[in-house]
Amino acid sequence: MVGDRNPLADAIMNFEPLPHAAGQGAQKWLRARVTERDVPIETHLALERSGAVLGFYAVEPMTMSLAKDDWIKILLRRKGADDPEQPGLLICWIARSRDTESGFGENLVQHAIINARVQGSVALAVRPHDAPTERLWCDRYHFMRFKNDSTGPNDTAAMLWHPVDALAPGSWPS
Repeated sequence: MVGDRNPLADAIMNFEPLPHAAGQGAQKWLRARVTERDVPIETHLALERSGAVLGFYAVEPMTMSLAKDDWIKILLRRKGADDPEQPGLLICWIARSRDTESGFGENLVQHAIINARVQGSVALAVRPHDAPTERLWCDRYHFMRFKNDSTGPNDTAAMLWHPVDALAPGSWPS
């Protein structure tokens, strides 16, 4: 830090996401964290060599209640696990810079999947901002809807999930 100037804080305040509601919401959340000097959840930044923010994601742990059909997909990857209540990691915010090339979001998602695996989670979850964003998560990143429709603090009815030890798309049992 040079004097009162913080180059990382400046880079975050200059971050411009893609021009859609989900990206704008993520930008607002990230800027508020800098302004308030409080980052309450685990946040990962992708930085350019110049220090510019290329993208970020923020996650928090959650407990996932998986339906039998969902649970089978986990059992195929994790032998010996038999409790439908399992640790997961929820993407709360994710955005890429409008200056990144198409496909850069895949880097952020793959990093989040690896992060979830390292933390011992069985899956990565996301609550899409809207229907077009949900289609993106399903079509591009191969996230799935939960089979159960729970309610409460971890309401999975509005979430999508992806096993962290995934088989190739299309090879999951039906």
